Amino acid sequence: MLTNKNMQERIGLVLLLGTCISVGIALIGSTLYLIQHGSEIISVPMLQSSTYDLSVVQILDATKLLSPIGIIEFGLLALVITQIIRVITLVWLYLKANDYIFTGINLFILLILLYSLFRV
Repeated sequence: MLTNKNMQERIGLVLLLGTCISVGIALIGSTLYLIQHGSEIISVPMLQSSTYDLSVVQILDATKLLSPIGIIEFGLLALVITQIIRVITLVWLYLKANDYIFTGINLFILLILLYSLFRV
């Protein structure tokens, strides 16, 4: 039988692992960025960008090229994916507990997360 404490422990583990992995990836990208560009002077117009549109494919392509910015963005993407995995875990746990109302609610949340991640 799945208790509330077991569910909280599993969700906590998913969030802890996902967050640690995301931070590690972003730190690697940040370190590489500082190694390559640490001595440059930052221009003010570069900091005043109004929009910054990227797709998941663009982030993955930049990461494959070992671009420091791409690796940092991949770390942020991993943080978003952590939340998607959390919701998938909740759907599975609620299905296992035969709680179909919360399963439906979490499936709806999952659809919203996936739509917002992959919309163009």
